[in-house]
Amino acid sequence: MSWRTGEGAVPLLSGCGELALGYILGAVFPPTIRQILIAVLPGGVAGFSTAIEKGWPMNWLRIGLASVGAFIAYFLLGGLALGLVPSLKSEFLKFPAVYRPLDGQMSHMPVGMAAILVGMFSLTVLYAASYRGISRLLEGVRFGALIGVFAIGAFVVHDDVNLNIGRRLTVQQSVACFAQWVVAGMVIGLIYRPAR
Repeated sequence: MSWRTGEGAVPLLSGCGELALGYILGAVFPPTIRQILIAVLPGGVAGFSTAIEKGWPMNWLRIGLASVGAFIAYFLLGGLALGLVPSLKSEFLKFPAVYRPLDGQMSHMPVGMAAILVGMFSLTVLYAASYRGISRLLEGVRFGALIGVFAIGAFVVHDDVNLNIGRRLTVQQSVACFAQWVVAGMVIGLIYRPAR
């Protein structure tokens, strides 16, 4: 994809980025709106309509299976962390004004589980978009590590700033969070295969 200027085309996205943008616009907007968007982009966009029409060569069955697999792994590892690292649970219990009691957590668990499953689906689509055809295990671990670092920065440390919790809990949550996302990414990598 490139912007057309008086001096030629200026590349904006790689082939994968162009397909991703085309897929997103193709999935979100009806055909009439897509054509309007193509027409109003400054100078026009080379190859844009082709990307919309072709879509993304993703294996949606594998995306669904990988999402469910990662969801299960994420919850199993989270449960194991709370069971095998008693200090993590005891740190949470030190802040009853911040965290719900166990019965309150359980009453909200179905909504939380549904949200995490939707999130796993979204991450699996991102994984599929970034798939490079190398070792599926290594790509999954790489992807999970990147998501883990993002989650620590965007949620765990963010919570440490906004909530009145201790530093020890933040560190323990960071380690557990990173491990959960690496394993979830690994499962996504092992299950997902692109469409042929």
